[in-house]
Amino acid sequence: MIIYNRIFSMAIFIVFMTMISCKDNSTNNNSPSIEINDATATLFQLNTDGCDFGSGNIGSAFLIELNIDSSSDIEIDGIEFDITFVGGAEFENSFTDDFDLTNDGLEFIRCFRFGETQEVIMDIRILANDETIESNEITISIDRPDGANKEIDS
Repeated sequence: MIIYNRIFSMAIFIVFMTMISCKDNSTNNNSPSIEINDATATLFQLNTDGCDFGSGNIGSAFLIELNIDSSSDIEIDGIEFDITFVGGAEFENSFTDDFDLTNDGLEFIRCFRFGETQEVIMDIRILANDETIESNEITISIDRPDGANKEIDS
């Protein structure tokens, strides 16, 4: 009977330890997180004075919309993005904290003057919680609209 009790106790111990070691920690992850699911760019205004690049050069405004999922303890600081002008030598790294929260995520306006290029590529990330949390990166392509890059008559 003593041997039976010890074997039974050891079996229970082994089952208990197996349950603890196989615990799925991914469902118990309470750390803050933010993920960009989708991004779109829509022409907002073609050749607008609100996109004045100086020397009589104006650009076009695009509404950039980001669909996001985030934990409830996320406080968004802003959006960081790399911009590459395809076929040109221009590259820009920018940050904006001028955005609006929407039901599905956030949106902001970005001006572009396309110059010689026909396309702009944006690699976008969201920074949150005093820039200690960074979202995944998502890439969108923005085609130069017909009639873009008008010059203002001085």
